[in-house]
Amino acid sequence: MWWRSAATILCGLLCITTACGQDAGTLPTTSGGAVPFRVEVVATDLRVPWSIVFAPDGRMFFTERPGRLRVIKNGRLRAEPLLTLPDVDTTLKLGLMGMTLHPQFAQNHWLYLAYAYREGNGQRVRVVRYRETNNNLSERTIIIENIPAATNHAGCRLRFGPDAKLYITTGDADKPPLSQDLDSLAGKTLRLNEDGSVPEDNPFFHQPTRRVSPVWSYGHRNAQGLDWQPGTNLQFQSEHGPSGFDGPGGGDEINIVERGRNYGWPIVHHTQSHPRMQSPLLEYTPAIAPGSGMFYRRTLFPQFQGNFLVGCLRRQCILRVVLDGRRVVSQERLLEEGMEGSAKSWKLPTARSTFPPRSLIPPTAQDDKTTIRSCGWCRRNKITSLRSYDEHTRQGAKREREIAGERPDNPSSDADGHAVDAMRAVRCSGRSAR
Repeated sequence: MWWRSAATILCGLLCITTACGQDAGTLPTTSGGAVPFRVEVVATDLRVPWSIVFAPDGRMFFTERPGRLRVIKNGRLRAEPLLTLPDVDTTLKLGLMGMTLHPQFAQNHWLYLAYAYREGNGQRVRVVRYRETNNNLSERTIIIENIPAATNHAGCRLRFGPDAKLYITTGDADKPPLSQDLDSLAGKTLRLNEDGSVPEDNPFFHQPTRRVSPVWSYGHRNAQGLDWQPGTNLQFQSEHGPSGFDGPGGGDEINIVERGRNYGWPIVHHTQSHPRMQSPLLEYTPAIAPGSGMFYRRTLFPQFQGNFLVGCLRRQCILRVVLDGRRVVSQERLLEEGMEGSAKSWKLPTARSTFPPRSLIPPTAQDDKTTIRSCGWCRRNKITSLRSYDEHTRQGAKREREIAGERPDNPSSDADGHAVDAMRAVRCSGRSAR
C-alpha cells in the first residue's frame, strides 16, 4: 500500500527547527502569505524513520524502526548505521522508535533509545542509554523495561523536561483497561531520573509496597507527541484516538498533561467528559493520527515561534497550532500530502475543535492573503510540481472522498509505518522561493 512505502521519509516537522540551505534536491515553494519556505530532500532509501534529534555539533541522529540508528553529518547520510539492535521486535508497528539526548549531551554524550522486544509470548518496551563517542556507542544501561506493548499501541516518545527528568509515553498495549490501572505501566506518562531511578516527588505509589511509582499521568491510549511550551513549561502531548476496533474512529487529542491527572481513556473519549477526568484541549474527528508534536523555538521562522507543530500521519501534513498559554488562537495545515497548493488556516468554533475537510474550506480572498504555498507528494512518493489553487481544490475534494472510505484499504487512525515519516526526508528553508 502506498502509505506504507519505506523508500523515503518526510521529517518536515522536526527538520523545520534548523536553518537549511539550497542543494540539488531543493524544490521552490511559493508563498501567498508571510511565511515563505522551500522543501528540500535530505535523505532517501530509508526504512520507516521514527525519531529525529540534533546533536550540539549539528549532526542529525534518527531511528529506523527495523532497529537501526543512523547519522547525517554535514548534509550526508553515513552509509553504515551507528547501531543495529539485535533484540528488537519489528512486528507490524513495533521496532526501534523513540530517542532523545541528555540535556548535557555535549559533556556526557548520553543517548537514550526506546524499542520493542519480545518477552515470552508477548511484546514489551525497553528504554536504554548509551554513551556516544567517536562514532561508537558503549556503556549500554537499561533505564526501564517490561513496559507492556502491542503491535499497535506502544507509545515510545522520549524527552527530557525542564526539570531535567526523563519523560516516556506508553501505549495501552491494546488492552484499554490497563490505562486506568495505576499498577500497570501501560497507557501512562512515566517520569524518571536520568539513571532510571524514580523521583521521590512523583505523584503515585505502588500498592501494596508503597514504593514510589514512575507514573506521572494516566488514562492515555497512545500518546506519541511530547514537548513543553516555552515560557509556561506546560507539558503538551498529542495522542491517537480510537481506531474502530476499540471505539468510534477519530477522537485524536492534544492535551495539556499535568502531574497526577487522569486523561480518561477508555472511560471517556472524543467529546465525552467526566468530572474527575481531564478533557483534551483539542479533539479531532475524523482522525488526523498525530504521530509527533513539538514546539518551535528557533529564529528561522519567527512567525512560528511558540507554535505547537504536530506531524499528522492520516493527512500527511504538519498541523500548526498557535497558542496563547492554554488558549488556542488558530490552526493551520502545512505540507499536506497529495495537495500541491496551500496550507489554510481556519477559525476555531470552540476550544475543542474538529479537523475541517480541506474541500470544505472556501478559497476566499482573505484565505488567499494568508496562504502558504507548498509542494506535495503523489502516490509514487515523487514530489510533484505546483498547481493552481483551483486545480488544488479539485484534487483536494477527490482526496477527501478517498479518505471518507472510497479507498478499500483505508488506513486507521494509527496509520501503519508512521506514514508522515515514511515518505521523504525534507527540510524547510527560510529563503524565499525563486
